[in-house]
Amino acid sequence: MLSNNIKWLIKDRELTQRELAEKVFVHVNTVQRWCAGETEPHAGDLYRLSKYFGISMESLMEDDYERFDR
Repeated sequence: MLSNNIKWLIKDRELTQRELAEKVFVHVNTVQRWCAGETEPHAGDLYRLSKYFGISMESLMEDDYERFDR
C-alpha cells in the first residue's frame, strides 16, 4: 500500500513528515494524510516523491515496500 511505502521511506531516511513536505513542495498536512492512507499523492506529487527518494514511481506504488530498486 502506498501509505506504508511513504511511511517506510520517511523512517528509512530518518526524515520528519514536515521535512518530506518541504522537499516535495506540499503542506505537512498533505504528507500526514498520505501516511494515514486518507488520500494518495497526485501524479505530480508521485513524480516528486520518486525523484526525491531516487526510486521509480512504479516501485513507490508496489505492495512490497522493502524491495525498492535503489
